Amino acid sequence: MAAAGTDYFQSALPPSPLQHYWSLAVEEQFYVVWPVLIVSIIWARKRWGVSFSLPMIVLSVAVAVTAGTFVFAMYQSQAAPTIAYFSTFTRAWELGVGAILAALSTRLAHMRLAIRQALGFGGLAGIVISAFAIGPESTFPAPLGALPVIATAKALVRAGLVALDFAVAEPVDKLQRT
Repeated sequence: MAAAGTDYFQSALPPSPLQHYWSLAVEEQFYVVWPVLIVSIIWARKRWGVSFSLPMIVLSVAVAVTAGTFVFAMYQSQAAPTIAYFSTFTRAWELGVGAILAALSTRLAHMRLAIRQALGFGGLAGIVISAFAIGPESTFPAPLGALPVIATAKALVRAGLVALDFAVAEPVDKLQRT
């Protein structure tokens, strides 16, 4: 798709029936790599006797991966915008923001409702602004892609993403005990 230079804003051409599968491919690659990374962290932590808590290590890795791929996305968005648009390496930061939310879910669960509500309203405002701010001339996926991604993260915090803490934490806790 990247080689063909597919442009979502070119409405004059008939759409490809496969046009949207690239995003599923990026997502599925993340779902394969991320669990392997978590299991590797658990293994390394046990093998080397690292005393840091697993959530802290996972958070650190998630932040590092997210920041690194965001920086690469900023570079690639300027150097080769079409490839940047479709590349897993320039989109991983978007999924990394979700990984950061999951790693912080226990702490977010204790956030005061008023703060979560403010985040939610700010997130919804950011999503609406994104709809008008991002156009065909926008540099995407970075840096402008950060607006809808961060806004969505804020809205998810308000929506109670923290309720997923048990769904995420329990299997990881069982895995690290084995």
